[in-house]
Amino acid sequence: MNDPMPVAIAPPAGAPPGSARTAAAEPAPERRAAARALADELPWPLACRITPGRDVRVLNLSASGLLVESPRALAPGRIVTLHLQAPMRRVVLNGTVIRSSVTTVDRERGAMFVSAIAFERPCELTRQDAP
Repeated sequence: MNDPMPVAIAPPAGAPPGSARTAAAEPAPERRAAARALADELPWPLACRITPGRDVRVLNLSASGLLVESPRALAPGRIVTLHLQAPMRRVVLNGTVIRSSVTTVDRERGAMFVSAIAFERPCELTRQDAP
């Protein structure tokens, strides 16, 4: 495993020149509220449509939210209605877009965006017996 890369830590204001110190970079603490399941790891296919009728591809899913890919950006802070469709179950949830960013741009598909959406209430679609 690679050793952490040293990071320079700036001295406090007014400190003498050359008093910067270094520390090993540590991974950011896990902030997720729930464990994630990649869409490919689910035991059944999952489709998602965001009202007013935009189909999106689910990248990962948890009880507290999901990550989707779409050809259009979703505005952070926007409240959306999610229509999740599994083989034997349909769930409609409200959520809030947390972030959205461009992931790829190509000549054929144009820009693709990845957006994180937090559910208004927990959803247990990641369980094996959920549908």
